[in-house]
Amino acid sequence: MTLGWWRRGLVGLVLVLAVPWVAAAEQGRFEDEGYWGRSETVLTLGVLSAAGIFSLFDEEVRREVQRRDRGTLDSLANGLDVFGHPATGLGLSAALWGAGIWRENPDLAETGQMAFEAVLVGQAATAALKYGVGRKRPDSREDAWSFKPFSFAGDHDSLPSGHTANAFALAGVLSRRGTQPWVPWAAYGMASLVGAARIQSDDHWLSDVVVGALVGELAARMVVRFHERNPDFFFGVGPVGYEGVGFRLAWSW
Repeated sequence: MTLGWWRRGLVGLVLVLAVPWVAAAEQGRFEDEGYWGRSETVLTLGVLSAAGIFSLFDEEVRREVQRRDRGTLDSLANGLDVFGHPATGLGLSAALWGAGIWRENPDLAETGQMAFEAVLVGQAATAALKYGVGRKRPDSREDAWSFKPFSFAGDHDSLPSGHTANAFALAGVLSRRGTQPWVPWAAYGMASLVGAARIQSDDHWLSDVVVGALVGELAARMVVRFHERNPDFFFGVGPVGYEGVGFRLAWSW
């Protein structure tokens, strides 16, 4: 058995073992009483363990992706990058909120508000981790183990993937608020494609994307659970005065 097959087998084994971790975490999330419960602990430990093992293959995965024909895939990746951009996430959230107000649908408006907050929380956590870890991006032509913590110098902001965190934050909220069974499949499927696009575009290592997905998922869980326990909470941004000169940040609790 060659080393290549051994590595592929190990990655496959990790994926198989990750399934019961994620399933157990999802099954127990409604049983937890606090904002952070057993399900989040299991999910975090499982995903971080998988990310740690995946990091051993970051360079091999990058070489495999970059050596293939990149014309069509690069175009697709560039398009998917738009869906993962924070501005897109905030815009879609605001559109959901506006549609809920216009249609006098409080559930839809609240979903938009939750999505907006989840994106903000996810991006804040991502920025803090990027600064604290200081991992070099793959397109810098350095190896996967180049770190410069507490510095934004150069491209030391690879871990975790902010686009992926944003996509999974939206997916997490929409999946928990949607009433149709296809919503989680569509939402998480699109979020996964965004993560794959970040690898294809050579902006992130595989482990960056895995950790970014975890950050976004946890942000969604915390925000949804917070609103379930504090139904009167409101957070929003609006214009100042009748002419809309400037913006104000407001919340009520």
